Amino acid sequence: RGAALRGQGRYDEALAALEQTLDAYTQRYPEGHPAFARAHVEFGDTHAATERWADAEQAYRTAVEIYRARYGSSGSPVASGQVVLAAVLRKQDRLDEAAALLDSAAVVYAEAYAEGNLFEANRRTEASRLALARDEPAEAIALAEQGLAAQQALREEAHPAVVEAHGALGDALAAAGQTAQARDHLERFVRGLRNRQDPRAAEAEATLAAL
Repeated sequence: RGAALRGQGRYDEALAALEQTLDAYTQRYPEGHPAFARAHVEFGDTHAATERWADAEQAYRTAVEIYRARYGSSGSPVASGQVVLAAVLRKQDRLDEAAALLDSAAVVYAEAYAEGNLFEANRRTEASRLALARDEPAEAIALAEQGLAAQQALREEAHPAVVEAHGALGDALAAAGQTAQARDHLERFVRGLRNRQDPRAAEAEATLAAL
C-alpha cells in the first residue's frame, strides 16, 4: 500500500502506511526477516521521492544491513540495496562512497548472473549518473548505452527501468553536446514520467526545453 500511495504523490500517507506495515511484520516475522528490509527499502524510496536524502540513506542502510545479516556480503539483495544507496549518496555529492558501493555490487552481479542481467543493467544506469556527476560524459554515455540495451532486451519500453535508462543516456549525451540524440532520449524519459505521474516530469521537461 505504501508504494501505491507514493506513486500517487501522497508521501505522508505512504510513510504512515509503511509504519503500520512494520508494526504488522513485528507480530508476524522473526527479527531480521527479509520483509523488514523490503519495508525499509520502501521507506527509502519514499524519502528519496521527496528529496529527504539523509532519511533515505538511513532507510537504505538499514535494509542493506538486514540483507547482509541474512544472506552475507555477497548476497544479491545486498548488492541491490547498495545500488539504491549509491544513488542517494550521489545526490549528497558523496561520489567516492557511491562509487565504492557500485563497484561492490558489480562484483556480486558478475559472480551470480550471466552477462546482460537486469540487476547489472540497473547498476550501470546509476553508474552512468555517477560518471556524469564526476564530469565524465564519455564514460557516462557508454554505461548508459549498456544499461539501456540490456533493459530493452528484456523489458517493455514503458517499464520504469527503461525510462530511467533513457533519462540517464539523454543527460549524458546532452553533457557531451550531442543535442539531437539527447533530445530523443529525454523525450522518451519525459513521456515515461508523465505516464506514471512522476513529479520529476516538470524538471525533466525544463531540461529538455533548454536543449
